[in-house]
Amino acid sequence: MSEEAKYCPHCDAPNKGHALYCSECMAGLMTFDSPLEELAENKEPAVDARENKAEVPVILPDMSEPLASLKCISQPEFVFPVRDNSLLGRQGDINVSPLERSIYISREHARFRFREGKWLLDHLSRNSHTYVNGIEVPGGSPQVICDGDKITLGNTSFLFREEK
Repeated sequence: MSEEAKYCPHCDAPNKGHALYCSECMAGLMTFDSPLEELAENKEPAVDARENKAEVPVILPDMSEPLASLKCISQPEFVFPVRDNSLLGRQGDINVSPLERSIYISREHARFRFREGKWLLDHLSRNSHTYVNGIEVPGGSPQVICDGDKITLGNTSFLFREEK
């Protein structure tokens, strides 16, 4: 059974139907109907946003900031965008919960930082390990990472790619 392709709304590249991010430009592929989109089209919102007492700020990513990606080695269809200060984990900015073995990755496993032109990886997990090219990253000691490094969280490995 063949899976239907999902086309990126930004670069029109074909992606696998279950992909969360475009394999070419790293743009998000998830779509949903929101009251903001309906208002922009002069439609009546399906849900009255005024009923929700908490205001939800809309934060758009700064596309001028450095960008990198993590490609899951065991499930190469999963490519996750990485930005400065991204939290990686089952509940992080880089949410790895769709991966088959995500149970071995902590909710807040590691953080990526971009400082002085270099990417750093901070290990945060108390229960699982983090490795860069097979060498364990101790907590509290950020590890410099480079394009092509293999990052292993729990028992899941990723290829780190720096966008140039």
